[in-house]
Amino acid sequence: MVEARHRFIPTERIPAGRASVRRAKNHPLLRVGTTWALALGTAAFLAIPFFHSTDAGNSRARFFERQIQFRLLKDMLLAEPSVTSVGPDNVREFWFFDGRWSSPRRPGLFLSREEMLKAVDLSPRRYDAYLDLLKTVGGYRAVRSGPGLHGRVAVQMFAPAKEAPSRVVYDPALGASKRSTSLGGGWFLETDPG
Repeated sequence: MVEARHRFIPTERIPAGRASVRRAKNHPLLRVGTTWALALGTAAFLAIPFFHSTDAGNSRARFFERQIQFRLLKDMLLAEPSVTSVGPDNVREFWFFDGRWSSPRRPGLFLSREEMLKAVDLSPRRYDAYLDLLKTVGGYRAVRSGPGLHGRVAVQMFAPAKEAPSRVVYDPALGASKRSTSLGGGWFLETDPG
């Protein structure tokens, strides 16, 4: 007889040999853990297409391939009266964490998606349109700064493995610099140093 001590399997006396291994593998707590691991793995696999760009090209190529969608995203955000940032994890001052939306401006307040959208005065249909456009262009967040239709819009991009993080920016007042490359028509590609 060998005494088994494991933090998931209660301490009990089990005989040594193959039969003891079989009994340990069939323990109810191990089956629950395996089920959770399988469920989380499946959920992560299904979420990959949303959080990673399917385009293997660089940010510049993505801009030229999807220029219409970038312009639509820019026009939508510049026309918003109250929303200055939008993404799957951020809308205005609200951030998605642990399955609910919260704001650092309102500690202790946790909202559902519907409640958050109502608080920022954004329809669920329009929010879904933003998320679809971000997925199409390979971005994860769009941020507006500046007043009304003359503001600046930056789309934070997912970076391919060998590329520095970047933003596709619409800013007619911006000039090309060491960190930015003109894409034409007031659009620039900004690359983070590093």
